[in-house]
Amino acid sequence: MIVSASRRTDIPAFFADWFLRQLSAGAVTVCNPMNPAQQREVDLTREAVDAFVFWSKNPRPFFAALDRLDAAGYPYYFQFTLNAYPTLLEPHVPALADRLDTFRQLAERIGPGRIVWRYDPIVLTGELTEDWHQMQFASLCSQLAGLTQSCVFSFYTPYRKTLRPMARIGALQPDDDRKRDLIARLAPIAGAAGVGLEACCSAVDWQDLPVRPAACIDPIRLTRIADRPMSLKPDRSQRPGCRCVQAVDIGRYRTCRHGCRYCYAGCAGD
Repeated sequence: MIVSASRRTDIPAFFADWFLRQLSAGAVTVCNPMNPAQQREVDLTREAVDAFVFWSKNPRPFFAALDRLDAAGYPYYFQFTLNAYPTLLEPHVPALADRLDTFRQLAERIGPGRIVWRYDPIVLTGELTEDWHQMQFASLCSQLAGLTQSCVFSFYTPYRKTLRPMARIGALQPDDDRKRDLIARLAPIAGAAGVGLEACCSAVDWQDLPVRPAACIDPIRLTRIADRPMSLKPDRSQRPGCRCVQAVDIGRYRTCRHGCRYCYAGCAGD
């Protein structure tokens, strides 16, 4: 079993102590996000968990938990979302310099093959233009060179709960040609930094660009990190175009405190 922690909230940033308690208990109770009254117990023992995939904008509070995971021999890797957006979009994430330092520390500890950089989602507005993204992406690439091998990107997808806040900041819905033009500008920057670009759940045809389809819960990466073959099946419950394999998510919606305006998962207090 692969455990995702979590697409629904930032467990490494806000719930490290909770995670360690569940790990010590050997199990966690997970609610169905569509029906909270429906619950299941997920076995977290080493025998049951083939690997963890952690998702975070700020995994620094989770560093102590890595000691426990390493001591018990759990395979794991991180999806680390790192943008350079203004507080208007990401009001409660740490300062960019602090997040870059956290990324560096994590990569030095677990290696660049176990930390995936997410430049995600790409939001275009009248101020966050293609030129802005090119400049910020180049700056991030220069600072992350050697610390990661992969960069997953996607473009902002409007969800019902995000429509109003994103409309207030003037979020645009670029067509496929505009998306391709921007990625064509970012691709050589990533290549020069030794970072492979991967598109998450994209219907755009990237064939003539150095872009691979992403699998965030990645069977190849999981097998390499675990150093053994695993029986992994495609996750049919995800949105169209998703190449992830099946995983059990142990997070809960509307508990993240970052408050990112574009987030489908909602934040605490919603």
